Amino acid sequence: QIIRLLAKAVSLNSNLLLNIGPQCDGSLPEKSLQRLKEIGEWMKVNSESIKGCGPGPLEEQEWGVTTAPEDNPKVTYLHVFNPNGKTVELPLKGKIGSVTALSDGSAVAWMKVKGKIFVQLPAKASSGDHVIKVVLK
Repeated sequence: QIIRLLAKAVSLNSNLLLNIGPQCDGSLPEKSLQRLKEIGEWMKVNSESIKGCGPGPLEEQEWGVTTAPEDNPKVTYLHVFNPNGKTVELPLKGKIGSVTALSDGSAVAWMKVKGKIFVQLPAKASSGDHVIKVVLK
């Protein structure tokens, strides 16, 4: 849930602040430390879709949100949190250069039908929380 909030915050050009506080003895709660570790693990793989990014070209969709690097308008990151099927429709303008899974760089299938771009979600994306990188030519 926190990772989804982080991606949504970036897609809205805002920040996410986590409020964790020390316990009476000055130590941090174990639950908080575990969440921070999980966020750190996710960021190791997906940080390029967050750091230096702002809103993507699409407003929030049923399937998730988009982010984009502030210095490269040809790149869009799809944060797919609620896949409702096996494809995601992207009303993007321009020609596709590549579509890859950010987690491992593997190619993601896509097609253009009547001016609309459809991205085939990888099998592991069916559980949600998947980031796909779309690069326009």
